[in-house]
Amino acid sequence: MRSLLKRAAVKTWFTFTGREKVSMQIQKSLDKYLALTRLVNAESGMSTVFVPRMIGVDEDMRNWSLFMILEHNAIVNRSITSIMQSLVRGEKPIGAGAINPKKDVMPSLKSS
Repeated sequence: MRSLLKRAAVKTWFTFTGREKVSMQIQKSLDKYLALTRLVNAESGMSTVFVPRMIGVDEDMRNWSLFMILEHNAIVNRSITSIMQSLVRGEKPIGAGAINPKKDVMPSLKSS
């Protein structure tokens, strides 16, 4: 039942949001990320910062660098894309869509 509701929600969203609009939104986000990375050098981009507790940030995600956050976002975005594609096709998520959200979204970058 839950899968049917997800599939219906995704199809409805795709129906009312055109591919061009979604592509533009993605491009805007990419442009913002690229602008942000131009403000830092490699050393500062790899320097971790310990942040206070907050909703949505697990304990093992509180001491990351900018580059680690960007890698994490890329992993999550690939996973969401894969899940959405599977739901639209009515299939069970595989590959990037079949992840453990506590382990498989962690960046591999080593910080300084």
